[in-house]
Amino acid sequence: MVSLDVLDVATGESVAGCEHQASAKAEVGRPGDVLAIVQAADLAAADLAAKIDRAWTQKQRKERAFNVRIEGNEFLPRFISLKKRFAEIREIENVQPREIGSDQAVLDMVYKGSPDDFAQRIMFTAFDEFGIEIIEVSESLVNIRFVDDSTILE
Repeated sequence: MVSLDVLDVATGESVAGCEHQASAKAEVGRPGDVLAIVQAADLAAADLAAKIDRAWTQKQRKERAFNVRIEGNEFLPRFISLKKRFAEIREIENVQPREIGSDQAVLDMVYKGSPDDFAQRIMFTAFDEFGIEIIEVSESLVNIRFVDDSTILE
């Protein structure tokens, strides 16, 4: 039997693990127990590689998740316009509403990059008749405020 565990070196937590066993009959010049261990190791390696890949993908996705808080006057038409622009940005993997009100919203964002990368990308996006102001950027939040065109020129 071959038993393998993969640990996250930063946290010490188990990321993936597997156990496999195999049997083999002895061949001339090679004991059966060695063949069985080799077969079990091959099975474990294939299984573990798939599990590590899934765990890594989940971890990356979790690390790229953050909240986007949006506020400002004339909120709903501007929010709709912003959401349409989100659909055009390839780096946005997923965006789901957490809270939506008449003058603010909080979205759960999964972005291929950091919150700072997202803020830079959205800051240079042009909107008709309004602009956006990035109020705050942290590891877990990007805070956006809608502003009037006249405010942008000041």
